Amino acid sequence: TVQAEILDLLRHLRDTTDTGIVLITHNMGVVADLADRVLVMYQGDVVETAPVRELFANPRHEYTRELLAAVPKLSTTTTPKLSTPAVRESSPETSRSSVVSARGLEIVYPGGIGKPNFTAVKSVDFDIHPGEVYGLVGESGSGKTTIGRAIAGLTRATGGSLEVFEHEMVGFKERRFKSLRSKIGFVFQDPAASFNPHLTIGDCIGEPFAVHRRDISTTDRKRRTQELLEAVELPGRYVDRYPHELSGGQRQRVSLARAVALEPQLLIADEPTSALDVSVQATVLALFKNLQEQFKFTALFISHDLAVVNMLSDRIGVLYQGELLEEGAGSTVLGEPRHAYTRQLIASLPVPDPVEQAERRQRARRDFAIRER
Repeated sequence: TVQAEILDLLRHLRDTTDTGIVLITHNMGVVADLADRVLVMYQGDVVETAPVRELFANPRHEYTRELLAAVPKLSTTTTPKLSTPAVRESSPETSRSSVVSARGLEIVYPGGIGKPNFTAVKSVDFDIHPGEVYGLVGESGSGKTTIGRAIAGLTRATGGSLEVFEHEMVGFKERRFKSLRSKIGFVFQDPAASFNPHLTIGDCIGEPFAVHRRDISTTDRKRRTQELLEAVELPGRYVDRYPHELSGGQRQRVSLARAVALEPQLLIADEPTSALDVSVQATVLALFKNLQEQFKFTALFISHDLAVVNMLSDRIGVLYQGELLEEGAGSTVLGEPRHAYTRQLIASLPVPDPVEQAERRQRARRDFAIRER
C-alpha cells in the first residue's frame, strides 16, 4: 500500500510538472505500473529496450523472458500444503500443541523524555502449528518484524501472553530461555548487516555450533559447514570468503545455511527476499521451500509481498498498525478477504502486465477511499 502511494505520487509529479523519470527497479510489477519505455540490463549490457506494452507482450531476449517468468503470481485459489493441523482455526485446545501461541499479545516501546510510549503490537491472537509455514503480511511499520523478534527473544513482549515451545515470553528470564534458543533459527532482512564482516563465511555458518554445540570437534564443525553450504547450493570453497565478497543472493543463502545449522524446530524469516531481484528471489524461495521439506521446521515467514507469502505459506495473517485483522488459508484470505484493508493490499499489488495493471489501478481508485478517512 505504501508502494502504491509512492507510485501515485510519482505519476502525479510526472503529469503535473512534465518531469521525466528514470525508474531503477527489480520489481517488474512496478515497471508495468509506471514506465512508458523499458531498458533491460544484464551484466552491464543493455540486452533489450522497447515500449512497456511491447516488452511485456513480446519479450525478445531470453533474459527478459526469464525475468518475467520468475515474477511471483498472486493466486487466490491456492490450496494449503497441509490439511492438518495448519488449517485449523486457533482455539484453546489447539494452542497447547502449538510451537507459538499468542493471546492478547502486546509489545510497547518506552518513549523518550517527554514522549509517550509507542504500542507496536495490540492484542494479537494467533497460533503457529508444528510443521506449517505461517505467513505474516502487512505494510512497513505494521509490527511484523517486532512480533518475529519477540518470538525469538530479541524484543521483549510486554503484555498478554506469548508462548514459544510452551515457554512464556512475557517477562521471561534469559537463563531459562537460553536452552531453547538452539531450537530457533532467524533469517534477517539484511544478511550483510547480520554477519560479522571480520569472519569468513565458514565462521559465520559455524558460529551457532560455537555457541550452542561446544561438544562438536573442529573437524566435525568444518564438515557440517561444508554440508550446509551444499544444502544451500553454494560451492564449498566459499568457506574462506568474506561476506562482502558475495552477492546479495549468495549472502542470503549463507544466512539460510546459518539459520538451519542447528536443525531448528522453528525458523523465522524476516523479509528474506525484499532486496533481491526477481530471478534471484525465485532461487532463494525455492531453496527455502526445499530446506523446509528437508529439515521439517515450522516457519514464520514475514513479508509485505502477498504473492511471495502465498507461494510458501499454509496460512496467512494480515497485520495493520499492530493489529491482526484476519487470518486463514491463503485461498480464503486472498480469495475471499473479509477486511477492507486486506482487499486494499491485494488491489495495491502491481502485476507484471501493463494492460491489466492499468485496469487494476482504475478499479482501485473506484473501490477504495483514502485509508485515513
